[in-house]
Amino acid sequence: MNIIVSSSIHIERQIRSAFVEYPGIEVFYMHPGCVKTDMYEDAGRCFTADSTVELGASTMQYLTSGKADYLVGRYVSAEWDLGEVERDWKEKIIAQNGLVSKLSIPA
Repeated sequence: MNIIVSSSIHIERQIRSAFVEYPGIEVFYMHPGCVKTDMYEDAGRCFTADSTVELGASTMQYLTSGKADYLVGRYVSAEWDLGEVERDWKEKIIAQNGLVSKLSIPA
């Protein structure tokens, strides 16, 4: 497992813990999209970087506006069409506690 993946998993768990331990705050685990940065160049361009900084910023602005509170404590990608997510997936996400990583023990 490369360092970026293990770091991402750790960050997601920290965000989930904050969500559970401090219910008064709103936290999101947001992937800002693949933005062409120096880090991207150093990684050898192994994926397409076609997102912009503005996309990530506008997604976070939308998430913190109160219009997407059902996504608090969950994974969100700036590259998703959040209108479509709300229209087609919101009820399923809530009902199945989706977009979170968890250890699940079968009953």
